[in-house]
Amino acid sequence: MKNGIVIADAGPIISLAIVDKLDILSKIFDEVKIANAVWKEITIDESKPFVERVRAYFN
Repeated sequence: MKNGIVIADAGPIISLAIVDKLDILSKIFDEVKIANAVWKEITIDESKPFVERVRAYFN
Protein backbone atom coordinates (compact mmCIF):
# COMPACT_ATOMS: atom_id res chain seq x y z
CA MET A 1 0.00 0.00 0.00
CA LYS A 2 1.34 3.39 -1.00
CA ASN A 3 0.99 6.59 0.95
CA GLY A 4 -1.05 8.86 -1.33
CA ILE A 5 0.41 12.12 -2.53
CA VAL A 6 3.54 13.84 -1.30
CA ILE A 7 4.55 17.41 -2.01
CA ALA A 8 8.31 17.26 -1.84
CA ASP A 9 10.83 19.86 -0.78
CA ALA A 10 14.14 20.47 -2.56
CA GLY A 11 16.42 18.86 0.02
CA PRO A 12 15.09 15.29 -0.15
CA ILE A 13 14.79 15.42 -3.93
CA ILE A 14 18.37 16.62 -4.33
CA SER A 15 19.66 14.02 -1.88
CA LEU A 16 17.84 11.16 -3.62
CA ALA A 17 18.99 12.40 -7.04
CA ILE A 18 22.62 12.54 -5.91
CA VAL A 19 22.54 8.88 -4.89
CA ASP A 20 20.41 7.97 -7.96
CA LYS A 21 17.44 6.79 -5.88
CA LEU A 22 14.56 9.03 -7.00
CA ASP A 23 12.66 5.86 -7.86
CA ILE A 24 12.13 5.31 -4.13
CA LEU A 25 9.54 8.09 -4.25
CA SER A 26 7.32 6.20 -6.69
CA LYS A 27 7.64 3.05 -4.59
CA ILE A 28 6.41 4.85 -1.47
CA PHE A 29 3.92 7.37 -2.86
CA ASP A 30 1.14 7.22 -5.43
CA GLU A 31 2.03 10.68 -6.70
CA VAL A 32 4.94 13.06 -6.13
CA LYS A 33 4.41 16.77 -6.64
CA ILE A 34 6.76 19.69 -6.31
CA ALA A 35 5.99 23.39 -6.28
CA ASN A 36 7.27 25.60 -9.10
CA ALA A 37 9.57 27.39 -6.65
CA VAL A 38 11.11 24.07 -5.60
CA TRP A 39 11.55 23.05 -9.25
CA LYS A 40 13.37 26.30 -9.97
CA GLU A 41 15.54 25.89 -6.87
CA ILE A 42 16.55 22.38 -7.92
CA THR A 43 17.13 23.04 -11.62
CA ILE A 44 18.43 26.62 -11.70
CA ASP A 45 22.10 25.57 -11.78
CA GLU A 46 22.31 23.11 -14.64
CA SER A 47 25.97 22.43 -13.88
CA LYS A 48 24.94 20.41 -10.82
CA PRO A 49 25.27 16.67 -11.53
CA PHE A 50 21.83 15.81 -10.13
CA VAL A 51 19.80 18.17 -12.35
CA GLU A 52 19.67 15.76 -15.28
CA ARG A 53 18.34 12.96 -13.05
CA VAL A 54 15.68 15.23 -11.57
CA ARG A 55 14.54 16.40 -15.00
CA ALA A 56 14.36 12.81 -16.26
CA TYR A 57 12.38 11.61 -13.26
CA PHE A 58 9.80 14.40 -13.24
CA ASN A 59 9.32 14.72 -17.02
